[in-house]
Amino acid sequence: MKRLKKILKIFFISIIILILLGIGFTFLFGDKIEEIILNKINSKLKKELSLSEIEFSLFENFPDASVTFSNILIQESFQNSSDTLLFAEEGIIKLNILNVISQDYSVNDVEFNKGVINIKYNENGDPNFDILKDNDEENNNFELNNLNLSNSRFTFSDEVEKIYTSSEIDNINLSLTKEDEKFICNLNGSLRNDSLVVDEVDYINNKNVSFNSEIEISDDSIFITSTNLSIGGVDFKNLNFDYSKLSSEYLLTTETENADISNVIFATPKEYQYLYEDHEISGKISAKVEIRKDTNFANPYSEIDFKLNNCKYKSKTQPFELENIYSDCHFDNDSTKRNFDFTQFRFSNFKSSKKGGDFNADFTLTNLNKYYLNVEMFSSWELRELNDFIEDSPFKNMKGTVSGFINYHGNLSFDSKMSGYFANSTHTADLNFKDVYLNYKESELDFVFGKMNWEVDNHNVKISKNKFSVSQSELSFNGNIDNLILYILNEEEKININGKLASDKMIFEELFTITELSSEKEGGVFIGPPNLSVLPTWLDVNISINVKEFWYNNFTSSDFTTDVNYDSKNLKLTADEIDMQTLDGSISGDVIYFENKLHDLVLKSNLDVNKINISDGFKSFDNFNQTFITNKNINGIATANIYLQAMWDKNYKFYSPSLHMSSQLRIENGELIEFKPMYNLSDYVSLEELKEVKFATLKNKIRIENEKIIIPEMDIHSTALSVHVSGEHSFANIMDYKVSLLLSDVLGNKVKESMSLEEIEHNHEGKTTIQLKMSGHVDDPKITLDKVQLKEDIVNEIIEEGEEVIKIIENKILNKEDPDTKEEKEKEEELDIEIEWDDKNPKK
Repeated sequence: MKRLKKILKIFFISIIILILLGIGFTFLFGDKIEEIILNKINSKLKKELSLSEIEFSLFENFPDASVTFSNILIQESFQNSSDTLLFAEEGIIKLNILNVISQDYSVNDVEFNKGVINIKYNENGDPNFDILKDNDEENNNFELNNLNLSNSRFTFSDEVEKIYTSSEIDNINLSLTKEDEKFICNLNGSLRNDSLVVDEVDYINNKNVSFNSEIEISDDSIFITSTNLSIGGVDFKNLNFDYSKLSSEYLLTTETENADISNVIFATPKEYQYLYEDHEISGKISAKVEIRKDTNFANPYSEIDFKLNNCKYKSKTQPFELENIYSDCHFDNDSTKRNFDFTQFRFSNFKSSKKGGDFNADFTLTNLNKYYLNVEMFSSWELRELNDFIEDSPFKNMKGTVSGFINYHGNLSFDSKMSGYFANSTHTADLNFKDVYLNYKESELDFVFGKMNWEVDNHNVKISKNKFSVSQSELSFNGNIDNLILYILNEEEKININGKLASDKMIFEELFTITELSSEKEGGVFIGPPNLSVLPTWLDVNISINVKEFWYNNFTSSDFTTDVNYDSKNLKLTADEIDMQTLDGSISGDVIYFENKLHDLVLKSNLDVNKINISDGFKSFDNFNQTFITNKNINGIATANIYLQAMWDKNYKFYSPSLHMSSQLRIENGELIEFKPMYNLSDYVSLEELKEVKFATLKNKIRIENEKIIIPEMDIHSTALSVHVSGEHSFANIMDYKVSLLLSDVLGNKVKESMSLEEIEHNHEGKTTIQLKMSGHVDDPKITLDKVQLKEDIVNEIIEEGEEVIKIIENKILNKEDPDTKEEKEKEEELDIEIEWDDKNPKK
């Protein structure tokens, strides 16, 4: 313990002695040393150093002695200029204490704190730091091993090369050697760079920079090597920069490994930041960089080979995101062009994922002024991702998945221009859709696709393996659709469909509602501009249809086939070679449906109806919206050739005067059941007989025009009576019929039972008839005897019977030749038969 105390005592005494010696040395020799150091510095300078204070100390920077200068000022070397080259509030020169004692004043270290350094090259290429005196070559060389700058500002400008920079220095340590007109500077430290402008491009703007570099400056070149350089958080290794002052050419090579892409974007020159404005990118990147400036080009050539590692991408303008991005990449701006128009990014083995899908590709992106993309990729998507991406599309609420191979060659944009670029691109694809659901415009119909394949060749889509449903309709389509994708993207006004449509079950009234969506309606009333069409203008169709089960309201058919063409330019729909089995028979023919210039809808059809069930027909078409005769009142088998024309206004309101029909009708095994207008004949025929009237065959040519059903003269031979009828029946149920009844039927049916269908074929020729007129509203008909017609009929019958008697007498009694064989003689002969009537109306 005593020994320790003794050692400590000796130690502290020694310290005190050294301090006292130092104080004494400083007091005795400090001013001299200060003068020696100052003179030594000024001896090297063309202009003397300006300062406010100088102080020597052995202890302030112990173990070194030091000379501290306050408010140092060195002016630049340009003639007639008093601008500052270097200023520091504090400058410290450190000396070895032992060397000082031995009067050796070699400088070890120099420090400047809170200073300003301004380095310039004027328009003649002359520097402003030519401050050293011109001595002999041997003495002109010097070496500064350790210079520390802290809390200082540095600026540099070169008026010839148009290079400007300014920085706030945190801390820099440098060594400087001059040898044979060559400066070699080693730098290690950090600063905040306000700007680094080269040819008016600010390459480093407000970035933190740290470095460990060596700079070699000669009369004709600058060469920089850096083992480590960090700019804005991006670490570069093995940087080499070779610059020729004579030609202004340079070559920069460097590399970085696993740099953060967000830092790379931040370190990108301000002038090029716009390239990232619409994009968010993160992840890691490794790169090898070469930038070369040649005399013959205004812009440098850049070539970068880089790898993306676990990156993410998100568009700021569209709902598009990718993650888990990996790729081998290449960038260059074409060594022969060196501008943005010929700049390219090439991505190989690009792999990524996104919500519900993958995106793998090889692609090249060129022309940074107007992106152009060449891509071969496989991608899978959740269709819901496209809802916002194509929000102006008529297809809404899309769900399901799509995957496939895509080749695209065209411009690329992440804004509204993309749809136009797609329209002008070259592209092919093989796409497979699965479990797709969507709606069309405001339609409530659900479109559901189980599986579907698209083969895309530019703007043509070939669809196969396609079964889908629209609400309750079950459909399948094989064929081509032109401009489908462009229509989805709102770049084309119409699509063109060619192919074959098959259906196990088609509910036509549901599908037809889609055509109404092209017009603007409110409460079912058309509210669009006068020139807006009712029929769709967005669709051209040329398809063959084969439907196993067809429904339109209550009408059903099977094995329905036709060829359908819709021309949106002329707003005309044609259905040719219609053939269907329906109503226990068949229907065939052609239909035309079009919109005229007044936007009325016109239907024209020519149909052959073969043995259909009339009652079922009335029922299927809701008794044609009338109650005069319904499916409960009529039965039978109808065969007809029908020409029909009708018109609706733009609100689908039927224009009844337009209805025109011409029909050659044949009804077999017909039956009128409790047809109340027949009861009006109950005064002439038993009511019971009129409740169910059967007839074997009815033939006639029935017309509809001017809101009237026109029935030419026809004979109806039924179980109740035989009728000869003609007349008109208006849509307002106003009748105007002429009816002829056999007198024998009127008298006989009061007492006898009804005849059988076989007896209906009995020849009624020669029977006396009763002529009736039936007129007025069906609810209050007026039935009267047509007396004039009745009298004429009876007279004609008597004359015919008289003539027959004369013929018998002449042939049988007088043995005259048959009058049919002697027409000329008959014309010369005259019958003199007189018939007298009580009402003095004789008739010959």
